[in-house]
Amino acid sequence: MFRRILHPTDFSECAQCALRVAVYLAVSHRAELRLFHARLLYAEDPAREESSLARALDDARFYARAWIEHDPEGRFDVSAGEARDVDAYRALAGEIDRHAPDLIVMGTHGRSGLDRLLMGSLTDKILRHAPCDVVTVRSDARLPAPGRGLERILVPVDFSQPSKRALEAAQALGQATGARATVLHVMSTVVPAHYAASVNSSFELDPHLLSAAEGTLRAWTTGQDVDLALGEGLASVEIPRLADERGVDLIVMGTRGLTGLEHVLVGSVTERVCRTAKVPVLVVK
Repeated sequence: MFRRILHPTDFSECAQCALRVAVYLAVSHRAELRLFHARLLYAEDPAREESSLARALDDARFYARAWIEHDPEGRFDVSAGEARDVDAYRALAGEIDRHAPDLIVMGTHGRSGLDRLLMGSLTDKILRHAPCDVVTVRSDARLPAPGRGLERILVPVDFSQPSKRALEAAQALGQATGARATVLHVMSTVVPAHYAASVNSSFELDPHLLSAAEGTLRAWTTGQDVDLALGEGLASVEIPRLADERGVDLIVMGTRGLTGLEHVLVGSVTERVCRTAKVPVLVVK
């Protein structure tokens, strides 16, 4: 499924967790892994950053040995590079252009609200603009363990084309790893903000509507060996909650790729799930 995997790192705790996921996917897919660090011109001592990149390479090889012990045919091809720039996103975009990865695996600090608006997020930019699929990993994420790997995948769908692509990716990943997928549709019971002042903030769904949604979900997955689930509430809240409740190893979601003012006004369920989920999230472009 993947041939070239790129792991951008800032040597933080969440980047270290993302490295472990990147190594697992590289070994299980016989893919090349490339570590990349954007060295900012105003950052700390360059010699210190060089030693950090060398340690990240050593860590990658160490993690790989544990996986290859459980996969006699496994192999691991890893390299590392860096670029100096005044902007981390610009440096990373240049690396993506040069090496054309089909998957990017990176950490996310999970910031939200005003803190996120003030500090910005490199991960958010990559989610919106990268030409390939992206896996995000929080520092507290549950990670695949050697000898077990992926067993359960959660695929939230809204019956759009992006979520159809996510379902296809989850099926391919399941075939490669033996993981079983649960396809989830969350029915919103949250009233839009412009109605909130005049009505209750939530409501109960009509049973006929739930039945119709279940029928659509079954029709959408006809002929596929998957489990089905319906949720109610706010999708960005229910998806991480159900993932935690069901003990899944990975969430696979599509994205509409909104940018600019449209993105600011509409927001993104996928990006919110990436910031809050306690498992890695594969975002299918």
